[in-house]
Amino acid sequence: MIVLYHHPLSLYCVKVRLFLEEAGCAYESRFVDLGKGDQRLPEFLQKNPFGKVPMIEVDGFAVCESSAILRYLAVKFGPTDLWPHSLEDRAVVDQWVEIFGTTVCEPLSDLIWYKAWAPKYNAPVDATAVAKAETALTKILPVCESQLMGRSYFVGSGPTLADLVLLPFAANAWRAEIDFAQYPRLKSWLMRMSERPAWKLLAAA
Repeated sequence: MIVLYHHPLSLYCVKVRLFLEEAGCAYESRFVDLGKGDQRLPEFLQKNPFGKVPMIEVDGFAVCESSAILRYLAVKFGPTDLWPHSLEDRAVVDQWVEIFGTTVCEPLSDLIWYKAWAPKYNAPVDATAVAKAETALTKILPVCESQLMGRSYFVGSGPTLADLVLLPFAANAWRAEIDFAQYPRLKSWLMRMSERPAWKLLAAA
């Protein structure tokens, strides 16, 4: 049995849930109350000394960091087309997973926090961090748009881990006041991915 430790507001957790739903994996969901500090409890730190979510546990084996979790699950449980067997194809998927993680998801996550959630929770807004994130996205989003030229997904003919990594963040970009209208291929990709049953299930939750 797969046990997922998560918080619903964490998009890094959402991308792991998205994979589990896409792969049809049975799993147990355990809410970690970050506000109360559940991630710092001794029993949690014993399994995950980094004190972060998401984390999964499979038959006593625990692993954290969302992209590492996805790769583990893809090999152990997932459909092979999400993370291809070919070393070359897998390397290209990994390339986009890493690019999205550092250059798209991270600044989008920052902007979503500062523009959507920080005001709601009366948390301070770091104007410098906002400007940095906005600048980063103006550089990488045209690259994403270019990658989708003549293709429906970022790598190959169907969705891969690369698409699953980006989807939760792209689907919530509106919270960061990011408009994909100037990126028509990226907007079409988002609409296509948003129609997938796994995403509809999570979006409706």
